[in-house]
Amino acid sequence: MKACLNVFVYGTLLRGQQNTLAIRLANEAEFLGEAVCPGKLFKIDWYPGLVPSSDGSLVHGDLFALPPNTELWTALDAYEGVGEGFDKPYEYERALAKVMLGTQETEAWVYFYNWDVSGKPLIKSGRFAQENAP
Repeated sequence: MKACLNVFVYGTLLRGQQNTLAIRLANEAEFLGEAVCPGKLFKIDWYPGLVPSSDGSLVHGDLFALPPNTELWTALDAYEGVGEGFDKPYEYERALAKVMLGTQETEAWVYFYNWDVSGKPLIKSGRFAQENAP
């Protein structure tokens, strides 16, 4: 079985974001297109969190294919606070999920929000960039 190299991003790592890792992702990975993932998007703080949902809600984001043997996975995990050196339960959990790229269903790694979202505002549009536009 071929290892999945796709990652779905929906917040501070979207194309056009001006942080170091977003720029690195845009430069080192192949942008496959805009995609959607089933779930609900919450405003956690200055960043969002995607929580899985089966009620038809969709979160909009970007789908990238990472090159094989890249250090980007380590950088992404560190950025999201996942793995060695971070206290459990992690704020995010990286898991494989089905996403839609146009009309095509494909698989991608998604960083799902892993903490309680009680009291956090729902981003009804499912679009972080739109919600946080100046």
